[in-house]
Amino acid sequence: MTTLTGATVLVRQLLAEGVEHVFGNPGTTEQAFVREVARTPELTYVLGLQESIAAGAADGYARAAGRPAFLQLHAAAGVGNALGMLYSAQVGRAPMVVYCGEPATTLSELEPILYGRPASMAKEFVKCAVRVDDVAQLATLTRRAFKIAAEAPTGVVMLSVPQNVLDDTVEIDDEAGFFASSRIDVRTVPAAEVVEDLAWRLLTAQRPVLLCGDGVARSGAADAVVALAEQIGAPIFDVSSSELTVPSTTPLFQGGLNMLSDRSITRDLDPFDVLVGLGASFFPLINVSGAALIRSDQQFVQIDPDGWELGKNRPADRLIRADIPGTLRLIGAAIDRVAGPDFGTTAAARTADVVSARQERDKRFVAALEGRGARGAGMTPLELASVLAEVLPPEVILVDESVSMTGTVQQVVPRTIPGSVLRARGGGLGQGMPTAIGAHLGSGGRRVVAVVGDGASMYTVQSLWTAARHGVPVVFVICNNGSYHILKKNMQYYQNGAPAEETLPYDLMPAIDMVALAAGFGVEGEVVDSADALRKSLGAALERPGPSLIDARVSTPE
Repeated sequence: MTTLTGATVLVRQLLAEGVEHVFGNPGTTEQAFVREVARTPELTYVLGLQESIAAGAADGYARAAGRPAFLQLHAAAGVGNALGMLYSAQVGRAPMVVYCGEPATTLSELEPILYGRPASMAKEFVKCAVRVDDVAQLATLTRRAFKIAAEAPTGVVMLSVPQNVLDDTVEIDDEAGFFASSRIDVRTVPAAEVVEDLAWRLLTAQRPVLLCGDGVARSGAADAVVALAEQIGAPIFDVSSSELTVPSTTPLFQGGLNMLSDRSITRDLDPFDVLVGLGASFFPLINVSGAALIRSDQQFVQIDPDGWELGKNRPADRLIRADIPGTLRLIGAAIDRVAGPDFGTTAAARTADVVSARQERDKRFVAALEGRGARGAGMTPLELASVLAEVLPPEVILVDESVSMTGTVQQVVPRTIPGSVLRARGGGLGQGMPTAIGAHLGSGGRRVVAVVGDGASMYTVQSLWTAARHGVPVVFVICNNGSYHILKKNMQYYQNGAPAEETLPYDLMPAIDMVALAAGFGVEGEVVDSADALRKSLGAALERPGPSLIDARVSTPE
């Protein structure tokens, strides 16, 4: 038996879990822990200048690594700073363990500086939150936190640890006291009769469609989705996905559903008679007019290991809580067994129609962008996205928080490798810059390009300093149109097509000097205002060993 402080117990359990990076912003209530991390060469403390930076970077790490990230926050005030990022992480089911400090419990009756109940504060934004009241509980509760965070559906788990718990000592078995949390295999598949029913629905469908969300990416189901789509001749749509569901160059892939309103969803889904929802939320609407979304004569089937999403908002003909790739492979095998001799011809004809529709859709998209006028100097969104498509190697991770340009980037920039796309999620701003830092560290060192709106960048611009401090080779491309353009677009929709009023607080004036900001944080920056200049600057930035910023001046569509 060895006598250890709580701080040492916490660090020893992190090592047992395989943690290599601690993301955080240190404070007085975490001093014992921070000192112990500094004494532990196996751990790197990734310092953010504010808690939201650290939380966003931890989210990016978890998404890229596919395992729990570890985040340290500073008491109740620090939790408050990080809540927006914790919300986004939990919406995206990011596996993350958060340690938050508290003042010593012996001072609670005095309500000291930083006093609060951070576990209670965070409960609305995390999967689970508990306070550790005794040092003897610390190893077990930390291990349990990693188990819960990694257990499907994955999510954010918070441990609130008072300062005196870190300073207290406990006798612990040095050999058997620390071991990694167990990982539970929750992959299940439906019963045979359910598989046969699903196969029959798809065999008798006239126009089936596959609707994919982030659950497809999390479960590694891309190959199974594409195989089934090719087998039955079905188009594939993304539904509010923040990651790459299937390679965007897949001929049957049709892009993302327009989630702006129920009218747009109803229009996009109108041609189909059997809708198969895979690992997505149906539907996280922004604007509602009362449209039915899914007609009574359309069959709707959901397959998702996350039972919360099944039938949450929309009635369905069949709800299956099961592993997505395993279930799809069983359906495909069942179709092969019972399909008639003419089914292959039918599927091939459908495939030809879907591929043709994709080609026409792409043409209309580009033509619509090219046909619109533009306000202000600089590149059009289409020109910027086209340069990204030309310059970015397939293995580069594209972090997209371009906001009003996200649809253009998604449509134009091909991505084919799993994990090569991380989009913002949850609706809050500021995710892109810190996510990019964490994605590089969590992916084992892949290059990252973060395409971020100028308004969104201001929420977490201090991320530049963290990238410089740790030598993270992220290229930050700031899409600078001098405004919160997405709000102008949404206001125009809200006002039934009328332009947003000029007096609304949507313009970023006076202009923000992005290059000067970057220099102040130790990052090399450059202004570009043409496709040629962006092409040259981006190519050079991808060769640098450290971070770079490109202030890309972008015009706004009229």
